[in-house]
Order: sequence, then C-alpha cells, then structure tokens
Amino acid sequence: MIMALCPTDIMCTFLSLAAAMVNDSASGKRTAPARPAPGDQSRSDSEARRFFNPDIFHPVLDLIRRIAACSHPDSATMNPIAVFERMSEDARARYCPFVFNYLHYTVAHKAATTVRLVSPPAVTALLGGAGLAVSSACSRPDAARAFAEWVCGPDVQSGGYFEAGGQPGHPAFYLENSDIVPLDALRNAYVRPTSAGWPAFQEEFGDRLHAVVFTGADADRCRTEMVSRFPEER
Repeated sequence: MIMALCPTDIMCTFLSLAAAMVNDSASGKRTAPARPAPGDQSRSDSEARRFFNPDIFHPVLDLIRRIAACSHPDSATMNPIAVFERMSEDARARYCPFVFNYLHYTVAHKAATTVRLVSPPAVTALLGGAGLAVSSACSRPDAARAFAEWVCGPDVQSGGYFEAGGQPGHPAFYLENSDIVPLDALRNAYVRPTSAGWPAFQEEFGDRLHAVVFTGADADRCRTEMVSRFPEER
C-alpha cells in the first residue's frame, strides 16, 4: 500500500476522514452532506470545528497512524502526483486508499501503467482543486476576467484543457467521462472552509499533524493549540 502523507496531504486525509465521521455521527447513517450556499461557508466552518473535538480528532488520528504503519515508508514525503507516478511505474505499488483524482494517470496513452479510481467507502471525502481568481492589483481586470470565464467554461474544460495537461474543474468534463471518474465522490464531497485565515491554518495543521504521526509529537497539544488558532468565520 502507498499513500500521500506529506504534511499537506496528511491534513487532507484527516479532513476527509473527519468529515465522514462527523457526517455519520450526525445522521446515524451515511448520507451526502448538504453543500453550503455560494458565499456562505458558516456550515462548513462550524463542521470543521467539530473535527477537533476529542471524540472525532483522536479516532481519526489513530486511523491515520494505522494507515501510515501499513504504507510504503516513502509515503511520509509523497504528494498525490508522486503516488500516481510510483503506481504507474512500479507494479508493487498497487493500492492507495485516499488520493485526489489526477485523471491523466487513468488514461493509457498518458501513463506507463494506468490506475483505476473508485469512490471511497464513506460518502464524504474532501474536495480538491485549486482556485482561479483575478487579483485586485491586475492592470487589465476585464481581460483577465474574460480569460478566466473562457478557460473555465464547458467547451474548454471538456475539450482541449484536459488534452493539454490540465485537471478539469467543470462538471461537463466529468459527466462526459464517467467511465474514468468516480462521480459520487465529487457530488458528495466535503468543501473545506474558505475563511480568510484557513490557508495558513491548514498549512500549520498539516505540519503539526505530520509531526504527531511520524515523529511522536504530542497529539493533545496539537489538538488544543490548533483549536485556539481556528480561523474566525467570515
């Protein structure tokens, strides 16, 4: 077994497992979480706070430790791309339980050995992806906005964007390529908070969680101090 357990991705694994556990404990069964309305992340923020309750934090941490103990030793420094590269080149790396969907590794002419993506056992898993924005310092905001709308549109996203090496974000691509994409995982994904302080918070949390799992740092101290640093809701 191989895993992406570098600091950023061990944090992402934690969020996926914690979201699934919170969802199960709240509903008594596995159901898709309600998506926050556009521009309203209050539900996502409050749900993420629950991840640091001891009854969620410690069982999730224990599971990550068990996964790490069963994984290839290189997993501690690997991100998803490194995992897929290893899986596409090394027949001994056959299974990864949690990873973001880098779709080029599912296509025969783009990878030496293709991988198959499936939805996780839990309904809820963390949504990945990077954002695209126009800076307030941009000298030509109208042109930048027009480009963003064009490159994010269904025609580009479901066409040349993928062939050029991009990872599509538009639903049109995934609906047209459901044979290689686990649609349930995307439809039911947990959307992490977008509070202004969240990027810095998740970076620190990833570093500290990695230290807990791989170097024996104190888990209770990590939990209590990260709770005190939790970003304020917008």
